Amino acid sequence: LSVGKRKNKDILYINEKIKNIKNITYIDMDVILSDENGNLNKLYTYDGLHISDLGYDVISEKLKQYL
Repeated sequence: LSVGKRKNKDILYINEKIKNIKNITYIDMDVILSDENGNLNKLYTYDGLHISDLGYDVISEKLKQYL
């Protein structure tokens, strides 16, 4: 999807498809990075689109659980 045509619901749909692929470990970052409305939590972004240092720290900690 091009940047202008991305929608959260489309991304969630694709993520669900990926989650159901056999023999892979799917780590759902959306659960830990999103706010109650399903948007990127303002704590983890500096412009509403790109992940901040704190966001990357949260991602790193989650990934460490699987290494």
